[in-house]
Amino acid sequence: AEYMGDRTLCIWDVNSPLTPKCSLDLECGSQCVSFHPGWSGNDSVGASFGSLLAVGLVSGSVLCYSLSSDSLKLLAQKRDRDGIVYSIKFSPNGSILAVGNQHSIVDLYSINVKTSTGSQPALVLSRLAICKGLHSYPYLLDFSLDSPYIRIACGEGSYDEYVYKSSSGEIVDNSTIDSITWATWTSLFGKEVSGIWPIGTSNMKGDHINSLDVSPASCSVLATGDDCGYVQLFPFPCSSSQAPNTPVAIYSGHSAHVTCVRFTQNESMLVSLGGEDGCVLLWKCT
Repeated sequence: AEYMGDRTLCIWDVNSPLTPKCSLDLECGSQCVSFHPGWSGNDSVGASFGSLLAVGLVSGSVLCYSLSSDSLKLLAQKRDRDGIVYSIKFSPNGSILAVGNQHSIVDLYSINVKTSTGSQPALVLSRLAICKGLHSYPYLLDFSLDSPYIRIACGEGSYDEYVYKSSSGEIVDNSTIDSITWATWTSLFGKEVSGIWPIGTSNMKGDHINSLDVSPASCSVLATGDDCGYVQLFPFPCSSSQAPNTPVAIYSGHSAHVTCVRFTQNESMLVSLGGEDGCVLLWKCT
């Protein structure tokens, strides 16, 4: 899924990338999207709606769509705050949606299905908890493997991260954090990724490296996008003591800075997004 400056939301198939599968015009601009990971266990939501996509708008609204082969259908809309939604993410078990707002707050919503006799089932977002105490806007979210914890990385003016319990919004003490296994890793912080920074740069300054992602299935490869327009690959983990700024591969293709990199779920592709060039590039993983 790709959100554009002209308020267009496009869905692409990485196996047939020349033409979008479907698109729609949003009511205002968007900063973030998230696909639901798929349903397991008591699959009432999946049985009712199939694929699910959440979109965060600059107005503060959150839109949830069901995705079919060639169309998007609006299922739910939620707005508890004004201001830009900078980050949005479903938990791995599919039961929680995290929404990061410019007012340095992350709202956690439970996802439920409301049914009544003679009517279509409805998707309901109910606020479960609020993560407060952030020192800047939350721009990267990662859940733990079994979903009870959420890691929040903050942007300009702070450049740090926090870990909360997803059920209560209670902050987690440092002694617990080291034992948590993360389902995804997009945060620029932590000793496990400290080796990606070139000499003279730092994640505490928010310079040079704009995005990273760890391969979701093998958890063995780390990809970065930087201000020089490069996509680089590192081993994961990549601490400063193990491999300080020694990528195993460097790729060029963007004309300017790379704003985002993400692996597909099966690790067959790496997707990179350019800033000034506005290009989406697909890199085949071999």
